[in-house]
Amino acid sequence: TAAFTGSTYAKPASDVAWSTSSGGTFVGLSTTPADIVGGAATTGSTSVGVFYKTTYDFISDVPGSYNLDVKFTLVAP
Repeated sequence: TAAFTGSTYAKPASDVAWSTSSGGTFVGLSTTPADIVGGAATTGSTSVGVFYKTTYDFISDVPGSYNLDVKFTLVAP
């Protein structure tokens, strides 16, 4: 299970969700790889935005500093 580090409280990493659109459908982070974008190779460059939002549980979440590493891997065909 992916989780934040920096505290004895185990806040799940899935409380941070990502999307390629600020108004899009957000999916919680996990240890399962996910494609951000796919398609045929191009000769130019392409930019893709990644947006994050965090879910807070004001009853269970403990105040403190938390860390979460996110790994991006670029794969070429």
